[in-house]
Amino acid sequence: MRLLVALVLMLGVQLPALASVTEELARGKIPLYPGAKPHPTRLSKGDQAIVTVEADLRSVVAFYRKELPRKGWRSAIDDDLLNRDLDKVPLALLLYEKGDARLRVVVASRPGAKPVSTIWLGAEPSRRQQELEHGKPAR
Repeated sequence: MRLLVALVLMLGVQLPALASVTEELARGKIPLYPGAKPHPTRLSKGDQAIVTVEADLRSVVAFYRKELPRKGWRSAIDDDLLNRDLDKVPLALLLYEKGDARLRVVVASRPGAKPVSTIWLGAEPSRRQQELEHGKPAR
């Protein structure tokens, strides 16, 4: 959990383009891993939902890679390259965009007989929205 919190702080969270991650979860516009129960948390600079589920890292990552595109989200990064060492590092980052919204999905897992994964879903403006707001290409 400390690793997840450190990663969230390191990545930063900007003002959300989505109404609210928790609202989008409730509406079914962002899929929730089966069996996970959201525990919404609001940050002063954005919106996020953190959930914990008894599932291994690969299962959670496969779920979001399959389900987010079904909801109209498209991958914004080559997450195969980014997440190629899932066996060595029990942490994955997925980044998806839909319209003016960007969704970060960070998954941290604890392996074992009953693996547990913590899933962090965070919203921010898309790269296109950032360019419009700042008048220059986003990096």
